[in-house]
Amino acid sequence: MEGARPSASLRPHGVRRLVGAALVAAVVASLTACRPSSDDEGGAAAPGAAVAGASFRSSNGLYFPPELWSAVGESREAGMLRALATAQAGGALDRTPWAAKDTPALLADESSPLEAAWLVAQGSEPVGAGSGDGSTPPTGWALAIASGEWLQVWMADDLDRARGGRAVLSAADRSRLEAARTGADALGQHVAAAVLARRDGVSGAPLPTLPERARTDSPREAALLLMLRGLGGEPPEVHNAGLVPSLLAAARTDDWVLYYLTRAYAAAGRLETARAVLARFDSRRVLPDGSVLEVPEFNGSVGSTFRMVRYHSGRQDLDDFLGKGGRAELARTLSGQRAVDALHGLAVTATLALLDPASVPADERQKVVDEAVTTLVPGTGPMTLEQAVAWTQLAEYARALAVPMPYRGLAPTAVTRWQEVSPDVAAPTLARFLRARGVAAKEDRQVAALLPVLRKGLTSRPAAEIESSILVTGSLALHDIEGAWPLAPSVVSAALRGRWGGCRGDFDGYLRESAASSSVCNVDDSYAALDLPDALPSAASAAEAAPSVGGVA
Repeated sequence: MEGARPSASLRPHGVRRLVGAALVAAVVASLTACRPSSDDEGGAAAPGAAVAGASFRSSNGLYFPPELWSAVGESREAGMLRALATAQAGGALDRTPWAAKDTPALLADESSPLEAAWLVAQGSEPVGAGSGDGSTPPTGWALAIASGEWLQVWMADDLDRARGGRAVLSAADRSRLEAARTGADALGQHVAAAVLARRDGVSGAPLPTLPERARTDSPREAALLLMLRGLGGEPPEVHNAGLVPSLLAAARTDDWVLYYLTRAYAAAGRLETARAVLARFDSRRVLPDGSVLEVPEFNGSVGSTFRMVRYHSGRQDLDDFLGKGGRAELARTLSGQRAVDALHGLAVTATLALLDPASVPADERQKVVDEAVTTLVPGTGPMTLEQAVAWTQLAEYARALAVPMPYRGLAPTAVTRWQEVSPDVAAPTLARFLRARGVAAKEDRQVAALLPVLRKGLTSRPAAEIESSILVTGSLALHDIEGAWPLAPSVVSAALRGRWGGCRGDFDGYLRESAASSSVCNVDDSYAALDLPDALPSAASAAEAAPSVGGVA
């Protein structure tokens, strides 16, 4: 069912970490979610915060859910570059990333060996000039010079400088650098001139002439070029001023560009401008403990768009979320994806029904549900565990379409597999499955055998420690089936108080998975929690009292 799901990709040199999917086919392996252990509370008592849909709209016109922030891991490289850029802009160098014991392992996972060595050297105590080994060039030095990889050549030379060395150039390397200094490559001219000047003990050498339209192969190379000219005393906009706006934009998603550009202005004596460049850093990536996340790039899917629209429709703020003309625009975007496959057809139709109920006739609703069931939960016999999880997702779409969902029971192995795993692991998908079954499950013997598993997931720990995905949907599922609350309403209300807003990614309006500060929020938990106020008087009181605050970072 990947086609209807959102995706998260990270920058090319970053680590790929994909954590905490909502529903997956390989159920047992993927039910473990991020569970922060902090007790810190933050946010409002109820979903009162306004949410700007633009913060969740991806370039394909669809909407991604807040839980995709769980896919973005910590980046030690980003933390170091941000610290170095801050120091260049006049701040104190925060050496915390350099002191952390896991820094070598994290850098090895996301940076090249040369980048890692350079980063480590920048936060180390300065080494006196000439105290290093002057005969051993940095690793990869000769190959970088020979291939014209000027980013690497500069970094290797600067690493050599930071280590207090002055590596001896071979005759061949010097010849290549001499040729590059007068060659056609603008970055090669500047790097070669800087390397040769340091080797020859020349300071204050004039900058190479820069053409009005200097060409580089990447924003990172362009930023390094401007930095080298800044080190020579020239502000970036003096030549090739057209580069600056594009590099400012690139600095939002490339931390090396941010560092080079900040240093370029600082070296040229423009500290205020350097600070303005530094302010381009995406503050959503900075966690309360100061650690920095990787650069995220989220893509919404038709499935995640449905879930976001369903939640905000339930909140009765969908027009505010989508913005003026947003319903019609989203409907046009979705219509082109209707025929991709059965699941796309179901997700698109369900979303269109939420956007404009009158636009989707009853026969069309029934048709897409039937096609999805036939395709995604094939067969006529009892369902496997994987089929039951798929059935749950389809049932949620069917509910939005007001279409009855056919149910053919569970295979004994499905019941056994849910019973055999830890209740904490089984509870998230089991709760959603039982909630999808609803009151129809009251006389179901298989469901009766599964209720103790969910009940144990709700009672084996203090409510304040239970993840929202279990606490909210699990409580509702058991109440639907048994007519009684497994936990006192006041206990559930107290446990959820403080979990609204303050989400990882720096936005409000959704329910966090735990009470931990800046933990990941989940749109499905948030949607389920909308059913709690009517059932939980204390939560309703909190909702009435909660102030509405505007804006999303």
